[in-house]
Amino acid sequence: MKVNTVARGCDVPEYVIKRADRKIGKLVRFDPRLTSAEVVFRVERHVHRVEAFLSLNGHEPVVARGEARDFPTALDQVADRLSKILRRGRTQQVEHWAGR
Repeated sequence: MKVNTVARGCDVPEYVIKRADRKIGKLVRFDPRLTSAEVVFRVERHVHRVEAFLSLNGHEPVVARGEARDFPTALDQVADRLSKILRRGRTQQVEHWAGR
């Protein structure tokens, strides 16, 4: 899966970008249909915000947002939310077909 990182109006340290690639890249295990991801970093009034957009084949994109006092914490929030969304969607799909 290809992960694009974008910094809007701020400087993002290299270790945070590598951490984003690693965390977002691991989400493929929850849904193998993931094709690409875009992670947007921005700072507004001393609040660090991270948004992630995941593209799925044939489905609506999955979006999660997080904000904290620093980028690593906001990135952890986004990764947790995305994994929760993907796990929930995958279990609903599996349960839907298992009834027959």
